[in-house]
Amino acid sequence: SVAPLRPVDAGHRFALPGWHVWCGSVQALPDGGYALFYSRWPVERGFDAWVDRSEIARAEGPTPWGPFTHVETVFTREENSPAWDAHNFHNVTVRAYAGRYYLYYTGNYGDGDWWDHRNHQRIGVASADSLRGPWKRLPRPIIDV
Repeated sequence: SVAPLRPVDAGHRFALPGWHVWCGSVQALPDGGYALFYSRWPVERGFDAWVDRSEIARAEGPTPWGPFTHVETVFTREENSPAWDAHNFHNVTVRAYAGRYYLYYTGNYGDGDWWDHRNHQRIGVASADSLRGPWKRLPRPIIDV
């Protein structure tokens, strides 16, 4: 038998007024505390706007459960960029390996049509020496069609 889900304690919940928050990835900061990387997109654009308005942001907190405070936007939509990931940064996960950090994400570009963006979705990676950046994206996706 599976136990029923219970409400999440407010001290362990991360939310931002005006934003949908999605897919958190937590890493310990070397100087203490924790970094939470997450995807977010404006509530005013609707839930389906994750496909062309999502960005990756970072929050910090004292424990892996928070409470977290938003610190910065790591990657956001680039209106006039020809990059493969110019319009969307989503589904973030961060991993440490051999003294560096790797931020994996889905990204896309498109003509404004929801399916056009979905059909251009790929997986990319950015790397940094610090969880606080700066993050350097690769010019091409690491998983493509």
